[in-house]
Amino acid sequence: MRQPLLVGAAGAVAAAALAVEIPATKTIGALLIESLPAILREVAGIVAAVGVVYLGWSANRREKRDAVKLDAVRLAAESASEKVAEVAITAEGAAKLVAQVATTADEATRDTAAKLDGLALVADKTHSLVNSNMGTQLRISAVALRRIADLTNEGEDKNIADAAEALLAEHLAKQAQADARRPSVKEKA
Repeated sequence: MRQPLLVGAAGAVAAAALAVEIPATKTIGALLIESLPAILREVAGIVAAVGVVYLGWSANRREKRDAVKLDAVRLAAESASEKVAEVAITAEGAAKLVAQVATTADEATRDTAAKLDGLALVADKTHSLVNSNMGTQLRISAVALRRIADLTNEGEDKNIADAAEALLAEHLAKQAQADARRPSVKEKA
């Protein structure tokens, strides 16, 4: 009958790995040499299994890392999308404000233009009235002074009347030139 021979740690490992009984007549060296191909096959299988486990673990780790990166990219895209939506809302609000400001500016420009046209008309009429009154005053003065000079027949009164008539003529000539240069302001209905 065969009995297992425990020959140190190597023999125990070989016996356990091969699950064989070791004959009492064989030496440890012979047993190791005989068992070496089987041991190498077992070790190769273990190494292959460890390699497969490592490759699986590494691939799983890469997948998790890629999934984390993908999640980060997805979150960044969602955040960017939200910010784009916020900017779009802000841009819409700004566009509405710009349109409102443009409308208000157009209305204010029309109102201001109408008021300025009215002021120009008033200024033109005031200028015409002042010049007319000046011409009337100069005419009254020239006629009155001429009558006084004709009544007194004095040289000084005649000189004063001549000066008043000259001022009237000068005013009328200047007014005619100003009227020719100045475009008339049309009244608005």
